[in-house]
Amino acid sequence: MSLKMPQTGDLVANKYRLIAKLGEGGYGIVYRAHQETMGRDVALKMLRPEASRLPDEVERFRREVFNASTLKHPNTITLYDYGQLPNGSFYIAMEYLDGKNMGLWLRDMGPLGHEVALELTEQILRSVREAHSQDILHRDIKPENLFVVELGEGERMVKVLDFGLSKAIGSRRGAQRTLTKEGQVQGTPNYMSPEQACAMKLEPASDIYAIGLISWEMLTGKTAFVGPTAVDVLLKQVNEPTPELPQPLRHTLLADFIARATRKDPM
Repeated sequence: MSLKMPQTGDLVANKYRLIAKLGEGGYGIVYRAHQETMGRDVALKMLRPEASRLPDEVERFRREVFNASTLKHPNTITLYDYGQLPNGSFYIAMEYLDGKNMGLWLRDMGPLGHEVALELTEQILRSVREAHSQDILHRDIKPENLFVVELGEGERMVKVLDFGLSKAIGSRRGAQRTLTKEGQVQGTPNYMSPEQACAMKLEPASDIYAIGLISWEMLTGKTAFVGPTAVDVLLKQVNEPTPELPQPLRHTLLADFIARATRKDPM
């Protein structure tokens, strides 16, 4: 069996013609592809063959498919297809989005006005509310897992991506294989809730905490909690209050949401 990954121009799974590479990481590659059977462009996410032999990576991939495929909200990425190639690599076909992840977009835009930041926050919350209503926690909400699509005339849409770390918290969704050992922290330190930083049991409030920090970042153009190491950042998440917003923003609707969302005690 060949372990070579498909290349630009190749036809994958007899229906996806690879157009261009959109990004890659240690375990996977994302391509823009044309689904010839449907006449539409898609984003095709593929695990490398070597990663497809790692149980945790396969489970994370499978979890992203299983959880995200049940979510239908317009602010959540739509998944079309899932399968495995002859080389062993698993793939997901999802809607192709023309825009930037929020991390890159905010870097270009700088601090946002209150009304723009409020609208984007509400869109993220609407997506996550549907996931929570189905007992799904995202567990890794961060700017790189949010995608901003410019619709024209000043209108924008946010899509929530990457449910690979998501976890079912209710019995009606059935058991899911544990990806981390007890006491192991997983996620992104800059957006972790105190309970996630301490590897405690998570509730929906943990996702809301991350959204609160992203709202703070939209308004200020900065990351709320930073430090020289991940441990320093996690300690700040547990022990330090969220920094105050600049004076003109302190008594706004979004400031009130941030204050409630980023309380250290989720109750």
